[in-house]
Amino acid sequence: MSTRYVCLLATSVVFCVGFTVSAQTPSFAPDTVFQSSSLSGWHPIGHAAWSASTGTITGDARTSQGSGWLILNRSYQDVGLYSQFRCGGACDTGILLHAHKTDKGTEGIFVSIQGDELGAFHVTLDASGSEIERKRLRLAGGQIRFAPPLPDDANMRSGPPRALPTPRNGPTGVTLPMTRPTPGIRRGDWNDVEILLDADLVRAFFNAGGGQVSTATEDMNGYGPFALYVGKGSRVEFRQIAYRDLAAKVDPVEQVGSGFCMQRLSPFFYGWSAAAADFNRDGKLDIVSGPFIYYGPPSSGR
Repeated sequence: MSTRYVCLLATSVVFCVGFTVSAQTPSFAPDTVFQSSSLSGWHPIGHAAWSASTGTITGDARTSQGSGWLILNRSYQDVGLYSQFRCGGACDTGILLHAHKTDKGTEGIFVSIQGDELGAFHVTLDASGSEIERKRLRLAGGQIRFAPPLPDDANMRSGPPRALPTPRNGPTGVTLPMTRPTPGIRRGDWNDVEILLDADLVRAFFNAGGGQVSTATEDMNGYGPFALYVGKGSRVEFRQIAYRDLAAKVDPVEQVGSGFCMQRLSPFFYGWSAAAADFNRDGKLDIVSGPFIYYGPPSSGR
């Protein structure tokens, strides 16, 4: 985070205003933002060393015999997760979602960040946190909520490894009004990642458009905590860790102005539009919405 200054010249007087330039922020309103210096509420598995300091969690596996995971002691079904991360040396990190125990071990959906390659996998871990199985999830694509059915061609069921995109600067000689995000992981600097796991899709967005993942999980009923990951030989810092339960839906209280009164037509039908007219010619406005018509009631004196 850096501070810049804008100078405004008005009637020969210069005013200098300082403002803070911040990184990408979550697209959702978080339930929780990690700001602690304690790892209370989390538990590690694997070989990495984990620590926390004023809202930053560090995983260090540079001198260990393997990778490590730090698992939150709370489970989610649909979840939004945002964090900034910074790698020291080789970047091998990611986020595990829907972690749950099976007869094979601990399974979950893993969004992997390894070098300049992004991907999403179904992984299985043994009791020590070591991977015993990894399967790449198929591409979902598009702005849809539910993944399309599996294609008939078995060779199309998984997407190929996906590297971060090559920067595109537009036609030669044309200056774009906005600078495109630089793809790739910023070495030695902070990077942004936002992950949305909703229904049977997992989507991840990196560095405000510098990379993305959209895959089908094949599991709409998954449930479990998420975990931070650091690979063997890597050191990774996570800060501004923010997350939200996307499965909790809250309907706001309906309010109308003092000059109006509200009359609910039906608690069981939602329509995209409505029209009003005196359809039965009794002098009172009626309402039609979708396949239903609601005749104006007797006057209430209001």
